[in-house]
This record gives sequence, C-alpha cells and structure tokens, in this order.
Amino acid sequence: MPLIGLIHPNSILVERAIAVAANLGLSQSLVTKVGTVEKAVSIAKDFEAAGVDVIITRGMLVDIMKNAIDTPLVEIPVTGQDLATALDEAKRHTALERPYIALMAFSPMIKRDVEVFSALLNIDLVTYPVTEDIEIIKMQLYRAQQDGAHVVVAGHVSGGIATELGMDHLMLDSGEVALRTALLEAETVAYARNIEKARTKRLQSVVDISDNGILVVDVHGNIQAINTAARQLLHLNTKELHKANDSLPEQIKHLCTEYEDQIKDDLVEINGMPMLVSTDIVKIKNSTTDIIITLQPAAVIGELESKIRKSLHTRGLTSHYSFKDIWGESDSILTTIALARSYAATDSPILLMGETGTGKELFAQAIHQGSPCASGPFVAINCAALPPSLLESELFGHEEGAFTGAKKKGKPGLFEMANNGTIFLDEVSEMDHYGQTRLLRVLQERCIMRIGGDKYIPVNARIIAASNADLPALIKEGGFRKDLYYRLNTLPLRIPPLRFRAGDIGHLARRLADRFKKRYGGDLRLTSSIIDVLEKHDWPGNVRELSGFVERLCIISRNTTVTEAEVQSMLNSQTSSQEAFILPKLAGEGASNPERQKIISTLKLNNGHQGQTAKQLGIHRSTLQRKIKKLNINIRHLPI
Repeated sequence: MPLIGLIHPNSILVERAIAVAANLGLSQSLVTKVGTVEKAVSIAKDFEAAGVDVIITRGMLVDIMKNAIDTPLVEIPVTGQDLATALDEAKRHTALERPYIALMAFSPMIKRDVEVFSALLNIDLVTYPVTEDIEIIKMQLYRAQQDGAHVVVAGHVSGGIATELGMDHLMLDSGEVALRTALLEAETVAYARNIEKARTKRLQSVVDISDNGILVVDVHGNIQAINTAARQLLHLNTKELHKANDSLPEQIKHLCTEYEDQIKDDLVEINGMPMLVSTDIVKIKNSTTDIIITLQPAAVIGELESKIRKSLHTRGLTSHYSFKDIWGESDSILTTIALARSYAATDSPILLMGETGTGKELFAQAIHQGSPCASGPFVAINCAALPPSLLESELFGHEEGAFTGAKKKGKPGLFEMANNGTIFLDEVSEMDHYGQTRLLRVLQERCIMRIGGDKYIPVNARIIAASNADLPALIKEGGFRKDLYYRLNTLPLRIPPLRFRAGDIGHLARRLADRFKKRYGGDLRLTSSIIDVLEKHDWPGNVRELSGFVERLCIISRNTTVTEAEVQSMLNSQTSSQEAFILPKLAGEGASNPERQKIISTLKLNNGHQGQTAKQLGIHRSTLQRKIKKLNINIRHLPI
C-alpha cells in the first residue's frame, strides 16, 4: 500500500483533501499535517522517517522543500476552475463593475490566459510573480497597492502578509478537482517509487553479495550506490554518503569524472593496499548518466590463481616443464627451440614430429608454458594407449546412460577439461578413422558433442598433436586422413633425433648424471673417453634411451667404478637385444610361421590391444593391422 503525506498551513484545504481521499479509497494511504512554512521542512523529514513515499503540497512550500528532502513532491495544481472561482468571488467582493484585481502567483500566468479572464469576467487582472522569499512577496504587494489594486487574490502565505499590510484579499484555494488530480498523481508516483525501491533493494542485495567493491556515481558526483565491500576497502565508516568529492579517497575521485575511456584492471594503491580498479560507463540514448567503479584487492587475484593452479595440479592438469628444461647446445636443438617459442605465442594447431624419445611431450609442455593460455590446464593423452571406443569417451565425454557403465550425470571429456588451455594428443596417428573425423570437426568448429548428447559444447583449447610415424606415408596407405593432416600441420615442428645433435650427447649425459647421482648417490665419473663412446652410439631411443642408460650407470657406480670398456660392453649388449627383438620378415601364412606366432603371442599378452602390441613389437599399428590381415589372424578368437 502506498503512503502519501500532505502538508499545508491551510486546515480547510487539508480537511477537503481527506474527504477527497476517502472518495478515492485512499484514506488508509493518506497522512496529513497542518503546518506553517517555518515547520514544513521538519514535518517533511518526519514523514520521510516514517516511510512516506510521496509528499503533496502547494505553492511556496514546494520550493522550500524540494532541495531539503529526497522524497518526491507532487504539487497541488491551481486549475482554471479554481482561478475563475476566486476571481469571480473577488469581483463580487469589490461590488465594482470592473475592478482592478492583483493576482499573486508563483507561476506567472500566460498573458493570453490573463486576457481571457479579463474579458470573460470584465476585470482588470494583473499577475505579480512571487517566490518563497517573504521580502519579494511584500515588495509585490506594495507594487499592487501602489498600482491601485482593489483586491488581492493570493495563496495562504501571500494572503497572510496582505492581511498584515492591511490589504483587502481573497484566498486562491484548490478545489476538489485539483486535490483529486494531486492525489491520483501521488498514488501513481508512490507505486512507481515502491517498484523502484524493490528493484533497488534487489540490486543492492546482489551487489552486496559480491566480494569486489562496487561504487556507482552519477554525472553530478552523487554516490548512487555502494556495497559493503567498497565501504570496507575505501575505509568509509559513515552510513550516509552523498557527494563523491566529500567521501572518496583521492585515487578514486578523479575516476568519477573520467567518462570518455573505460579503465580495465588498473593497479592503484589505496589506503596502502594495491587494488585492481575498473570502470564502466552507463549511457542512455548516447548520454552518460553514471560511472560504475569496481575494486578488487590485488592479493585476491594471487590467491585465486593459486587455488586454480592447486586444483589443476591436484587433478594432474598442469605442465611441469618449460623451455629452460630442454637441454642442449647444438644448432639443431637451439633452432628448434626458437621456432617452438614463436609458435607458442599463437593459438594455431601444432604438429610435433620426431622419433620416439626425442622429447615431444617435453616440447608440448614448454609451448604451453610459453603461451597466452599458460595459466589454463594442460591435458595430455596417448592415443595409442586406449582402444578406439574408450579413447572417444575420454576425449569427448559422455552423457548419463550413453552406454553400459556410463557415469551418472555423465562425464566431461578431456577437450572440455582443457578449455582455455592446451590438449596434447600424443601418437595421434593411432586414432582410428572415426576418431580422426571427430577430431577434424573439433579443429573446424571449435566445439564437441558428448557421446549420447544432443548439443554442441564450445571449447577453446589449443591442440598440440605428436607422431613418430611418417604421416604422409600413412596418408598414401589410407591410414590417416589427408584433411586432418593439413589442419594439424598448420605449425609443424620436427624435433631432431639425438644422432643429429652434434655435441649434445655429452652435454646431456653429464646433466643427467648430476641428477641421478643426487637420487642414488654413487660416484659416476663420465670421463672424456666414456663420453666419446656415448657419442659414437646411434641412440635409436634418443634422449629417453640415453637417460635410462645414464641412470643405469649411476646405480652401478654405487658398487664399482664404471670404465670405458664396461660402457662399450653395455652398449653392445643393448644393441644386440634390440636387434634380436626385431621381427623377421618372413613370408607365409601357416600356423608354423614364426612371425604369425610372435604376433599372436604378443596380442594374447596384451589382451588383444593392437596399439600396445604394435608398440611392443616395434612396428606401427597400421603395419600390425596389415600383417594381421595378411597372416589371417582372427583377433577376436586368438588360439590358446
């Protein structure tokens, strides 16, 4: 229910208003007070404290109260009927055929209206504009008296002064029509204000929930809204805040007049605390109305980043290596690192190519660390480690009930988990054709659909793929999609094998030895003669093989001194075992074929998993599939 207050010094007018309110059904909404001009502001403030939504008054009191209170004012109008009634009564009061009537008016009447009433009532009507200034009212009354006015028509205040001056006067009163108009307007204003209050309260509640300081200042420098966080950050203890210049710290004051350029995360020190400050300009019909200032302690950003990094680390979605962790001094590796650094600054797909053990994932993590999305997740998956159906589920996720064993509420895929970060697809050549097709769509559309889902989910993940296979050769054999290759190969990076990194074998061996000696102890001494032996080795397993070999030397060195001859013997033995593991390329399809038996036994050892089988046999998966077909091996019914 709206609450309407009415203040006027004329008790008759107040009683008339009460009667009109009763006819309008507003008796419960109207509170009234008869008060003098001197007490009007005090009464209005009491009304405000009582929760009055709008105040009705008239004449001088409007000008007196409008700058003293915040509550909306509705002025009781002087209708044409009210004026005509007062002027006709004034003429009859003088008993003259054409009297001179002085009208004391707060709003000067239009000359044409004066002429209409003068002609209509056969009177000489002159208006004398007045204000709330008593001296001006007296001056105008003196003028009317000197001009020979027979009678004065005035409001309550002007009429009272006319009585003091001994001038004949009649009251310009507001009738039922004027009061009805004022009450209905006040009711509308009150309802609108209540709606605005509710909206403002909801907005304030939302703003107060924010941990960031929020401050709204209008173009006149008035503070329109401020939340609890802003009060605390700016050390504002007073409850009532009106003018920005009177309340805000110097570092914020100047922002209240910056209406041209918005500010985004400027670092400002306020009350000894570094804060990130941003502004937003509010415009209505291209006209600026307010400026919104947000404050965020810089420490909060650090804490949030720490939480994010901790969360990602707990889930294993972080990169652990940067470019400084890539060791080497050769021209080939330094050139590769420089190219990788330039790639890191972009968000285009990268294809890492190189033999096994060259450090493709190390480069992938370093590129992520050097990229704009370094603060985001780093998600890695080996495409050869999972069968196609499980790989699809891991990459794209699934909805609830998508298949037997699917998790309730579904599960996000690795692409979703890598959003705003990097996803590393190792051994991408091992994906089947369906998986390659889905990957191509992700590259083209930047969105995925979960298994069993019916909507696309946008993802913003930088894709780094890696392969140790000859992809162009695979394309010719039909094992890899040509269009996918071209999309992945936007930024190609070929990582040189260790045998092409002149001088790096000795450098890497010494650094690896220092690392492993800290872990295992021992006294491994890599003499120049041992380094010569290491550098003459081919290292088909590249850095991974070298790392494993140096680790073995460190463990051995705990019990004995490692000599050049022992190193050479170990390398010779390692090479022989590798050669012995290579499959003989024998023809034939019978059960006695050694190659067929070797493939079957390895498949059985790996429960039929072709990717793991190919890896263990030292051949590519597509090569294994061709051999399975050629040797007539039933993958579903392996012989016992």
